[in-house]
Amino acid sequence: MRNNEKQIEILKRNNEEVNAETRKSIQETLVRLMKQQEYRSIRMTDIIRESGISRAGVYNNYKSKDEILYDVVALPMQQIVDNYTRSISANWGVIFDTAYQHREMLLAVMDAGLAQIFLEKMNEGIDDYYLGVWAGIFLNLVYMWAKKGFPESPEELAQKVDRIMHRVSREIHKDTGEE
Repeated sequence: MRNNEKQIEILKRNNEEVNAETRKSIQETLVRLMKQQEYRSIRMTDIIRESGISRAGVYNNYKSKDEILYDVVALPMQQIVDNYTRSISANWGVIFDTAYQHREMLLAVMDAGLAQIFLEKMNEGIDDYYLGVWAGIFLNLVYMWAKKGFPESPEELAQKVDRIMHRVSREIHKDTGEE
């Protein structure tokens, strides 16, 4: 690689890092504003003012506050997908750990009455009922846990849910005569 090509590669990488930081700041600003006022009353102008990022900087990254919100919700969903395993028990831990890490955002979105956005994001790319059932279960459990104020640690809740799922499985097998 020639010197000029190396410089271009470095500049490109630096621009990507700056854009990622800008997007993160915009997302954090939206979540902060959602804690202070109703989502529907937040305007892009509020986000621009509160973030300290220029109008062009915000609009170069996002066309609307809904687009920002979908990005905010996409991050924990992507973390869950990236850490998915073949073990349902292990996945409970991944889901609850991720939800707990993003609890401020989760509560802000839920308090704004926008929890359905999580389900919409989860259902992107899902085309079979089996995965849809699991997505609904995951979302409902996280929703209940968050609304209760996260009384258990992620590990405790994962263990509790795993015990419940084993009990349900035994009951289903008992009812169907499969043991």
